[in-house]
Amino acid sequence: MNNDKKYYQVFCENHQLPIFYQPWWLDCLAGENNWEVAIYKKSNEIFGVLPYYQKNKIGFKFLGLPILSQHLGPWLIYPDGQKNNTKLSFEKEALSFLISQLPKANISVIKFHHSMQNILPFVWNGFRSSVKYTYLLKDIHKKETNLFENLSSNTRKNIKKAEKTLEVFESEWSA
Repeated sequence: MNNDKKYYQVFCENHQLPIFYQPWWLDCLAGENNWEVAIYKKSNEIFGVLPYYQKNKIGFKFLGLPILSQHLGPWLIYPDGQKNNTKLSFEKEALSFLISQLPKANISVIKFHHSMQNILPFVWNGFRSSVKYTYLLKDIHKKETNLFENLSSNTRKNIKKAEKTLEVFESEWSA
């Protein structure tokens, strides 16, 4: 394991990153030798990471996400007490540095986590962007009745019709 991956391992242990960013996930789905990580450090502290999967196929170099990974892109830890304008400057500096650490590739696919909203440094560096939406349904299990009441009458009618022919139950199945 190279030094950047060792630093990244410690970074992941100290911060709550999604499963798709975890080194063990990347090892399993990309292969230990098929992923790397760009690291943004300041004063010997890591403030940003950008793990990526790399693959060569028919002479083309591809950077992207391993199979079954919903997103994989930059992850930043903001210094305490930043104002909005300093936050934007920090993002520009950190993301630009991370981008500069990426190897050249014929095709690069980076899917940001929904919490990352500033893609401008990528656009400024020649990446094209497209928008896909993620909807978060927080505490949905606590508001089931309210949720049902806010559905259209046609949807409620279809659910009631389906309840007559389907049985839904919870099991204690575990993997």
